[in-house]
Parts: sequence; C-alpha cells; structure tokens
Amino acid sequence: MHHAVLPPEPDHHQEEDMARIAAAEAAIRMIEKLQHAMGEGRVDAALYTDVGTQLMELYRQRIEGRSKMGDEAETVRKMEDVERRLRLAAIRAERDEFFRLSRQRKLRRRSRAS
Repeated sequence: MHHAVLPPEPDHHQEEDMARIAAAEAAIRMIEKLQHAMGEGRVDAALYTDVGTQLMELYRQRIEGRSKMGDEAETVRKMEDVERRLRLAAIRAERDEFFRLSRQRKLRRRSRAS
C-alpha cells in the first residue's frame, strides 16, 4: 500500500486569512451590485458610486494586507488588532455620550413614525 503525501494543513492564521479574503471579495461584489441599484434613476447617483468606491477600497486594502506572508502578515494582524480595539473604544465613547446627552434631556427622542 502506498502512502500518499498530503500537502501540509494550513495553520490557523492562513485559514483565517483565506476566510477574510473570501469575505472581503464577497463584500466588494455586493457593494458593486448595490451601489448601482441604489443610485439608479436618482439625481445624486454619483454619490452612491463615490461611497461604494470608498468602501471597496477599504476591502481591497484588507485583501492586500491578508495576502502578506511571514513578518509582514504578523504586522498586518497586529495593526488590525490595534485598529479593532481603538474602533471599539471610540464606538463605546460615542454611545456613552449619546446616553449622557439623553439623560440630560439634551437629545430629543424621535418618534417611531419619523
């Protein structure tokens, strides 16, 4: 019986990178599809194209970063971790400020109908 030589299994980081690249590519496809549909027939259609282009560029940067190897890949992962932590802290600060303004009645609540 011959023993087949199997390719090495990808490590956890490689699997995650491949999954994130696939997800980013799916996001780009959806943005491409929706930006045109959402702007179709609108006077401000260029706005949808501009915003879509900006978003797709973010996803392309993620793909590029996740395509790196070795030390570069590790640096990208660290940068993404720092970005995620800073973004979450910023979102919490925004939320806390909205709650504070609401408690002080400086922020009016909108009715569900509006």
